[in-house]
Amino acid sequence: MIHKKWRAILWRWHRRLGITFLIFIIWLSASGILLNHTDDLGLAEQPVHQQFLLSLYGIERPVIHSYQIAGQWVSHSGEHLYHNSTQITHCVGTFSGIALAPTIDGSPNIIVAACGDEIALFTAQGEVVERINASYPLPRPLQELGQCETAPKEICFNANNRTYALNVNDVAWAETTQNISSSTTAQLPSNLQTALEQNALSLNWERVMLDLHAGRLLGLGPWLMDIVGVLFIMLGLSGLGIWLFHKRF
Repeated sequence: MIHKKWRAILWRWHRRLGITFLIFIIWLSASGILLNHTDDLGLAEQPVHQQFLLSLYGIERPVIHSYQIAGQWVSHSGEHLYHNSTQITHCVGTFSGIALAPTIDGSPNIIVAACGDEIALFTAQGEVVERINASYPLPRPLQELGQCETAPKEICFNANNRTYALNVNDVAWAETTQNISSSTTAQLPSNLQTALEQNALSLNWERVMLDLHAGRLLGLGPWLMDIVGVLFIMLGLSGLGIWLFHKRF
């Protein structure tokens, strides 16, 4: 009776260990298969959007403000400006607005953006041509930038509670009584939204799969393989015990 009791106990624990071990095997096998095909699946190019995963890494989903101007997309996120999906310049400080300015020949192909206490000028192709800052010196602090309301082809900006008209050709400004017509944000196309989030987040599914496979995502790290090894030993010993009791009794 005692031997039957021990054999029943071993059977019960053998099943429990087998189920637990199976969970780890499925976990490691599934993540391993995905990592083996990371290039085919494009895991390195797919940013993570799930908030619970971002929170595990201490990452906040980026806030992106986008504007369609001169047939192009200009976006601001964090401390950078983007032309379509390409980062073109730093934009440190509060983003105060964006507008389109005419050049000497009258063609409106210079984009003007206010970042912190600096104004950046760049072409519709995303090439930065000038940065206007305190060295000029630019009135500060910048509070708003946009098209002049009564002269929509001109640029106006507000600094220190005063409004100025900006001449981008001469890099000069003069105080004005005009009001400012600010640009409104627009929804990026999905492919550009994905590209910008990937640049800003720096967290992709390949990294998540690597951390999941190694146990780092759940804080197990090298202990994961230790746990699997211990379970494998216990499973083997319980199976051996069942076999011995079966053979002898």
